[in-house]
Amino acid sequence: LVSFMAFEFKLTNWQRALSQAVRHQSFADKTMVVMPAPKEGVLRDSADAFRRLGVGSAVFDPAVGLKYVVRPRRGRRRRSEHIYLDAVGRVGAALEA
Repeated sequence: LVSFMAFEFKLTNWQRALSQAVRHQSFADKTMVVMPAPKEGVLRDSADAFRRLGVGSAVFDPAVGLKYVVRPRRGRRRRSEHIYLDAVGRVGAALEA
């Protein structure tokens, strides 16, 4: 079974990152927004929006690693079967190259 997790990395704009992560749900089983460690407070303040949409959020600090604010939920089968199969094919082709 193939499972996809999409990460959206942003330095500042969590709203844009969340919007893009929701779009990634069309092909990914889980989606997540990752921002620099100093943005943890911003992500905590917006945690309800992430939970409501099923998108995870985390901060990254090179010294510590990844720290979850909201754990991602497995997608609610919103994904397009066509887009999902295309993504699986692309990953498979990249692995064979």
